Amino acid sequence: MQLRPGRRKIPFSFHETRGSGLTQRAKYISRSLGEQFTVPERLHHLATVRHCIAHASGDLLDWSHRPQVEKAAQELGLQIVPDRIAVPSEACAPLAQAALDWLNGIVAAVDPTLWSVR
Repeated sequence: MQLRPGRRKIPFSFHETRGSGLTQRAKYISRSLGEQFTVPERLHHLATVRHCIAHASGDLLDWSHRPQVEKAAQELGLQIVPDRIAVPSEACAPLAQAALDWLNGIVAAVDPTLWSVR
């Protein structure tokens, strides 16, 4: 088996797609491949909570986007315990699986479009 040489030229820049984060990346992939990819709401919530955990250690006391994080945490079944996001260990595997399933769906669509294996 051999990969087809060369790369497909995309006639626009990543920065020309509106949005940010996962939405911008999904739009870029959609525009590149001519297929519609969307980001499930659950993954938007996960990204919101992840951002707070990564940049403020999950501390909401002075977090400027607290209402969005609280809503996202609630939608994911997480709790806010005295101004902090509480992520029980049993919540991690299902959240990671949801993200992986979405990513695998994109990879399955992207791979045959960009590379032809013979």
